[in-house]
Amino acid sequence: MSLDLIDTPPPDDTGTDTFRRFHYQADIAFPFCLNCVTGGQVKSVIMEHFEDLAIEYEDHWHLVAIKTRNP
Repeated sequence: MSLDLIDTPPPDDTGTDTFRRFHYQADIAFPFCLNCVTGGQVKSVIMEHFEDLAIEYEDHWHLVAIKTRNP
């Protein structure tokens, strides 16, 4: 008997929720990444290290906790 994975529903839908939350973080991080690669003031962007987002500038770090209440 062959099981077709495509037609089998997953046991839960936590992946969708996780994707939404990380997608929101990526939306927030993108402008900082763009600033970094275009030679702006941002020296590096690190996701999920000390906070959701760590942004390095020449003389300081900016740590950002990214939260949303939207489902």
